Amino acid sequence: MSEIQYDGQAIAISNQIVDEMQDEILAPFNAGVYFSKYDLLGIADAFGAAKRMNDRKKILKEIFRYVDTTDDLKRLLGLFVAKIDRDFALFESIEQNYAHAEDVTVQWRRQGNVLKQKFEDFMAAC
Repeated sequence: MSEIQYDGQAIAISNQIVDEMQDEILAPFNAGVYFSKYDLLGIADAFGAAKRMNDRKKILKEIFRYVDTTDDLKRLLGLFVAKIDRDFALFESIEQNYAHAEDVTVQWRRQGNVLKQKFEDFMAAC
């Protein structure tokens, strides 16, 4: 049986993200994208942190509690970035089908890019 090598820096960054960015991640007004309860549960399941909860804040906190190493943190942040990219593809589809939707989706994409860049900055810092 292999012993997990805990990485204090990765755990600290994980705690920082969930403490300081919770409202930024969960509020569509701030994030430009929406992380539904089912999106978060899907990320939790893909990360191996699957627990059934109803509150998005609790789900988000629980997901980040499973970070033990730098690789865990990078993988988790990659799942959030992938979800944002999927939403961006959806925005493009909306823009193609609705002529005036770009007025709104441009703002959503701008806000989403800010959040995505923060996740990518944390990934690069690891």
